[in-house]
Amino acid sequence: GKLIRSILKSTPTIRPLLLLLKYFLSERDLNETYRGGVGSHCCLMMVISMLQHTRRKLLSKQQQGEIEGDITQYEDLGTLLLEYLDIYGLRFNYANVCIKMTSGGRYTKKPSKFRDPGRPGLLCLENPEDSDLDIGKGSYNIVRVRKAFAHAHRVLLSNIARYENTYDDGNAANAGSILSSIISVPAN
Repeated sequence: GKLIRSILKSTPTIRPLLLLLKYFLSERDLNETYRGGVGSHCCLMMVISMLQHTRRKLLSKQQQGEIEGDITQYEDLGTLLLEYLDIYGLRFNYANVCIKMTSGGRYTKKPSKFRDPGRPGLLCLENPEDSDLDIGKGSYNIVRVRKAFAHAHRVLLSNIARYENTYDDGNAANAGSILSSIISVPAN
């Protein structure tokens, strides 16, 4: 409800990032909760959570004098995509951590009420409007989702490095689209 609308209004980068991630998941048949994937609402909550944590890190750097100015200047779409893929593809501890959106967002120990002994690695995402509901539990194919995110992260980093080398050699026009290495991008 209100929390989501407020965040969407104050953070214009969410919509394009969410659309990109939904398309990425759709190309891999991992975008539907009823198939064990990450549905739109869950994906949105994961994006918001990532942004909450990213902003906290940026604010800390700003307070320490490492960066200056408006922190949103560091929230470009490419950086946020890589951060999202890194968190949810490589670093997030699905077995033991629960995502909470309230109070500025935080990661907490997965509560026993959200644990499933038969499936310990499920995504746990507490509903911001009802803390008794886990909106991530339907994503039973989260291992496949995580692998897809991790692979995309590695591929993007590799292609960024290749692009930088191509650009340094004066062949930027031949570098192609970095994003097309993880999603289908129609030719012009």
